[in-house]
Amino acid sequence: MSDNHSVSPTALFRHFTAKWLVVVSALAFAGCSPPAPSALPLPKDLLGDLATSPELIFDEKFGPENVSLDGIVLGAPESSIPKDKIKETNKYGWRMFESGARFLVKDGKVAKLALGGDLLNSLEIETRKQLFDKLGQPDESKKESFAIQYHFKDRGIVADWMEVVDVLTIIRISKLDSD
Repeated sequence: MSDNHSVSPTALFRHFTAKWLVVVSALAFAGCSPPAPSALPLPKDLLGDLATSPELIFDEKFGPENVSLDGIVLGAPESSIPKDKIKETNKYGWRMFESGARFLVKDGKVAKLALGGDLLNSLEIETRKQLFDKLGQPDESKKESFAIQYHFKDRGIVADWMEVVDVLTIIRISKLDSD
């Protein structure tokens, strides 16, 4: 008795290759391109992604080199930032997503990550005391315009606190040996 439901491997290959070509052609025709893969592999000791778990910045194992933000790590090429997710690029070179994820590009590479907007709000930090309780005492603080920048050097974090409205406005993350 023959099985009418069996399909040869060659037929399956042709079927899925044809479907893949249709999808790629449609993306190219629409002016879109599939996201460029990051040239940097994700770290082996990756704690996780800050876009889905921003509270990882409070983890004792946190380090700027062991997290990603929307799958993008520090040092990744600029091409790893999906253009279709960029809501705005400011005059300083920050690429900003609707979610509050931000990426500073210098010399064609991601130099800093930042949490703003909804990502920052999800941390529920409403007072400086809460900030210090979660991150420890800052190594230094600098007055910059309307904000005080709290530097947590051993964590690669700078938190900007806007004095006028008494609110945390952004958390920037960079490699330990950068400014």
